[in-house]
Amino acid sequence: MIVAAEPGEALREWKRHWRTLVACLAGTAASITHIPTFGVLLPSIQREYGWSVSEISAGMLILATVSLIASGFVGAAVDRFGSRRIGLAGLILYHGAFALLATTGPSILNWWLLWLLVGVGFSGTTTTIWAPAVAGRFHASRGLAIAVMLCGTGLSMTVMPLVATLLLEQFGWRGALVGCSAFVAVITIPLIAILLTDRPAGVPGSGEADGATVQPGLAVRDAIFSSTYIRIAISAVAFTIASLALIVHFVPILRGGGMTPHAAAAAAGAIGLAAIAGRLTAGLLLDRVHARFIAIICFGLPAVACALLLTDPGPAAAIAIGMLIGFSSGSELDVVAYSATRYFGLRKISTIYGVLVGLITFAAGVGPFLSGVMFDLFGSYDSLILSVIPLFLLGSLLMGTLPAYPRWGEEGR
Repeated sequence: MIVAAEPGEALREWKRHWRTLVACLAGTAASITHIPTFGVLLPSIQREYGWSVSEISAGMLILATVSLIASGFVGAAVDRFGSRRIGLAGLILYHGAFALLATTGPSILNWWLLWLLVGVGFSGTTTTIWAPAVAGRFHASRGLAIAVMLCGTGLSMTVMPLVATLLLEQFGWRGALVGCSAFVAVITIPLIAILLTDRPAGVPGSGEADGATVQPGLAVRDAIFSSTYIRIAISAVAFTIASLALIVHFVPILRGGGMTPHAAAAAAGAIGLAAIAGRLTAGLLLDRVHARFIAIICFGLPAVACALLLTDPGPAAAIAIGMLIGFSSGSELDVVAYSATRYFGLRKISTIYGVLVGLITFAAGVGPFLSGVMFDLFGSYDSLILSVIPLFLLGSLLMGTLPAYPRWGEEGR
């Protein structure tokens, strides 16, 4: 059950905390630069060195493994030091390390070691950093606020495939890596430094990071061993493996069917635009409808996209397929982040949600790696597309079994 907020409270939250929201949106956008650019650059890297797709994609698995190990520690650091300091340090290291991938030599070990460094930086940039800063400031309109913050990923997915394609044509894959890193970092890091604070406006004298006075909620151990947490985690992992397997390799999948680089990049950009629409739609609904009802539909929709992808689509159909995948992937993090705050409270949300983000990030590395392995084994992506359909359906089914929200004092949940 959801208890209505006081009239005008949502509007007051937006007026008071819009700066935090803009900063966290920028941080979210800056944290996934490697995802929308990887598929664009992969064929050029493969041609130069002759590495297999799975060997190249293993870099993202290394990143994901580092993030999984670090996620709980990063969440605890945010609880203690706040989002601003951790996020800025993480972004600087992440984009610097991503640019250093351009220095890789003919040894695949060099490539993997550089991805290890990218993973260390990435661990300090995930939504573990940004979501608690937003959730701690927005209560009446938390669902929509989290959705707007997460639109940063859709923005990156829309813009960066085209940026990477243009830079690749002009400067090669090495120049594209440096250019993409610089493009994102120069825009987002100053914005976050100026707009984000670790003391919410309207909480005078609060010395707690991100305004974490004494919030209601579960202890970390009680949360992560609950059946609700386990269901959310399994659903999120299954969906993420499946969706990232498609998204990261979406351009190669389409180009394998004979599509031109620009048409394939445009279809990949449609994923980002639809992700923004999915986030905002889910965000508006989450403040009114239980998360499980939204998840049943959104977690299952990509199964339809997979069936269409097997028909060897043309450019227009590919854009439509990209929109289906993007809309669903956009809503997923909304549902997971919002559910975490409602089911487990805000007391230790950075750590609790941080573990979830670590699992999701690990899954985001597993998906592209499995895509590469299956392509190397079968010589096409058809087997991959068929294999991810059950994962989407599993996520939809498990999220549909979630219970009612608990009530957390004045939050009314």
